[in-house]
Amino acid sequence: MNEANDTVIPPSLDSHMDLGRKLKAIREAHNLSQRELAKRAGITNSSISMIEQGQVSPSVQSLERILTAFPLSLAEFFSPGGILPAPVLITRQLLELQQDNQVYGATIQHLVNGIDKPELDMQRIFLPPGTRSALAYARVGDVSAVLLDGYITLYCGEVIMSLQPGDGVYLRRGHFYRFGNTHTDTAQLVLCTLVDQFGAK
Repeated sequence: MNEANDTVIPPSLDSHMDLGRKLKAIREAHNLSQRELAKRAGITNSSISMIEQGQVSPSVQSLERILTAFPLSLAEFFSPGGILPAPVLITRQLLELQQDNQVYGATIQHLVNGIDKPELDMQRIFLPPGTRSALAYARVGDVSAVLLDGYITLYCGEVIMSLQPGDGVYLRRGHFYRFGNTHTDTAQLVLCTLVDQFGAK
């Protein structure tokens, strides 16, 4: 950013403060630090900081360069709904293990835990030898799963199917299903389904 094109303004001007607050909100929604945003936009950290604090009013060209890092157009930025959620969210820090059922012994890791109003539920399921998942019902939509490690058996209605690493399955809505592990190694699969607005999958 050519800082010579930016104007230092009194921090009391609400329009500039609003611009800075909006930029900060969008940056945080995309899980970017000031340093990372500055690097992507090719400007200094201090420039981002001053804009967000309302101390500097960026030129149109400078703001366009910053918004390209999201990416976001000027029209989207200045529209009432300009604060957009990040297109990609990394859930590495949001994982949460929970016991599926003490009787069955499966463990589920919700990969979308902590994401606001997700439309999909993605789970990583661990099945130690001799365990099985609780009986589930595909109520909202179809279910897809892929086996990453180990060997398991799928029970869906009257269908009983053995799965090996790399196998994927697609289960139609309206059926009960569960997975079981009768082998000697822990199995791991990833399952994806729609989220029920009333709490059931």
